[in-house]
Amino acid sequence: MTSGTSSASRPAAIGRRSTAPLRLTETRIRKICDLVRRGVPQQAAAGAVGIPRRTFQTWVSIGRGPDPQPLYANLVVRLEQALDEFHASRAVIVGESSDDRTAIEVLRRRFKDDWGDPDRSGVTVNVGVIVESPEWVALSQRLLACLVPFPEALAAVVSELGGNVVDGSAVELSELT
Repeated sequence: MTSGTSSASRPAAIGRRSTAPLRLTETRIRKICDLVRRGVPQQAAAGAVGIPRRTFQTWVSIGRGPDPQPLYANLVVRLEQALDEFHASRAVIVGESSDDRTAIEVLRRRFKDDWGDPDRSGVTVNVGVIVESPEWVALSQRLLACLVPFPEALAAVVSELGGNVVDGSAVELSELT
């Protein structure tokens, strides 16, 4: 008798009956896509049907590869379609709802590129600090000086700067020329 454990006595992976590699099947694709269509993120959907994250990522990588096997390419296409169907279903809910704030928030969180609030860019700029900075004042004065030969452009820029305000104080256009 040899020391150690035989392969027959090794425990199976958690949540699985066998240590044999999982195979991609139509049934697994359908189950994963059904969950994605209902709003479950792809990785979580795969996990919910017993597919380890790394295995699922490998399947998707194969499906997106240069010469994918048909079943793996089918997985990628159907995942994209399921995600599009979820996206569309949420958009319909928003359109039909009298109180669509929750549905819109779900869309904003899941699909930032398509539904993100442009006013929530995540960038906060204190314009007052910028306008009052010595660098901004010097730059604005140089820019305005460059526009002196072009009175119409100079007037437009001064007007856009907010009521003829340059360097924090009101100025007359004639002072710049």
